[in-house]
Amino acid sequence: SSSKSVTAMSISESQKIERRERNREHAKRSRLRKKFLLESLQEQIDGLQSEIQTLKSIIRRELPDKANDLLKDLDEDEINDVSHPKRGEFTPLPMPSGFGPVKTLMEPDYRLMSALSGSQQNFAISDPSLPDNPIVYVSQGFLDLTGYTLDQVLGRNCRFLQGPGTDQAAVDVIRRGVREGV
Repeated sequence: SSSKSVTAMSISESQKIERRERNREHAKRSRLRKKFLLESLQEQIDGLQSEIQTLKSIIRRELPDKANDLLKDLDEDEINDVSHPKRGEFTPLPMPSGFGPVKTLMEPDYRLMSALSGSQQNFAISDPSLPDNPIVYVSQGFLDLTGYTLDQVLGRNCRFLQGPGTDQAAVDVIRRGVREGV
């Protein structure tokens, strides 16, 4: 009788250990997804701020007589609203602990993303240098096509897109191409 309860306790203990490990892995992946989402949002903010400055420069160059009047309200709003810093004063949010170093896109990567996005194709880009090759960027067309939101996709491996109807032969071709660098 006591051997049965010891076995039940040891199975229960091993299940607890297994559950803890699964929870740790899930939390790690969740942090990674949040990290990529935060980075993506910060890059979008920076891009929008840059576009604002470019548009202001164009207005000042093309409409020198009217530029001050046109931009006066906007410039006053920026000066009076400390919650919206001007270009150059933007400071990325501090990364919560557990996220590790922040990886940002270098200029050639950003140009590639912009060119691909402008081509109106549906695509996802993953980073094989990170554990489990997580998705680091997707096009808006990809989100529209799949119905997923950005936070549901970033930081996850592409395997989550596979389902019962997935052609395994096609998956093998892609897997082989990735492995061989083709």
